[in-house]
Amino acid sequence: RRGEGGTITSSILHNIERSDWVTAVKFSHGGTKLAVGDRSGLLSVYLFVMIRPGEAPALSPLHDVHLEDAILDIQWSPDGKFLYAGGEDYSVTVLDTAKYSMMHRIG
Repeated sequence: RRGEGGTITSSILHNIERSDWVTAVKFSHGGTKLAVGDRSGLLSVYLFVMIRPGEAPALSPLHDVHLEDAILDIQWSPDGKFLYAGGEDYSVTVLDTAKYSMMHRIG
């Protein structure tokens, strides 16, 4: 938002508490889901839900997946059917987003 004099203003809509440092954050292509990875290997997926037009969306936890090492990067497939997590253990984990189950582990 632009305030008086052209200054940009913002506000915090949600604060997600984690037990370890957040190392990766990625919105899905449609912007309705948020994936958060941390140093402990916890990958969490949240859903943004619109309650009323004009109000901030609610943030609802969808699923947590525990990977073997710190998560360094997260990417969604273009169709949103897969979630890729790159780890500090030099591997890429491919998750099916229908059940958030591990499909493949590369590396």
